[in-house]
Amino acid sequence: MAQDRTGIVNRALTELAKDRVMSLTDSAQSARVMNAVYEGERDTALASANWLFAKQKFRPQQDLTPPLYGFAYSYTIPETCLRLIEIRDIFVGSPALGPVYMGESQRRWYEREGSKIHTDFGAPLNCSGVFRVENEGLWDPLFIQYFVMCLAVAGFNSLTRKGAQPMEQLLNRQKVARNMATRGNAIQEPPDDIPDDSWIMSRVGP
Repeated sequence: MAQDRTGIVNRALTELAKDRVMSLTDSAQSARVMNAVYEGERDTALASANWLFAKQKFRPQQDLTPPLYGFAYSYTIPETCLRLIEIRDIFVGSPALGPVYMGESQRRWYEREGSKIHTDFGAPLNCSGVFRVENEGLWDPLFIQYFVMCLAVAGFNSLTRKGAQPMEQLLNRQKVARNMATRGNAIQEPPDDIPDDSWIMSRVGP
């Protein structure tokens, strides 16, 4: 069953032993606190991993002005892209899979500055990323469970009272929810680097 915003908040309030709310516009403190942290915690939770339901392919627009130095091209990332996953079928965060610059072994094959990607790859630049998904009905149930725990942790200091779970328990449940999402294939993991075999190493030389 799809969850709406109020239903998700009420699940977090249950973790904090707080009464349910009818709407986030209620005057109750719990509604005001959750309304204040909801969108920030949502974007943070989405950006924390490669959630498959939020993954989109895109081709960023190439800027007319190249970077001041270091790379040949600059591209503008969509505002709603919270996390880059791949650039030209190369997993971001895996420099070993990128192009080799002879004599420049420490050089990165791309860099991100704010809303820009700088790289030597020309257009079109095929990319994928995690995007902001505001419609809770499209969320993966495993993400919802993880996000519920994020909300509970965020509201702990303001809303806890006798009977609420200790913070340590909330953090443990948040970790369990994240692990469940990984095991349930709700999160895309980067590919394992293939180790160089003896033939490749012999070609590289000492």
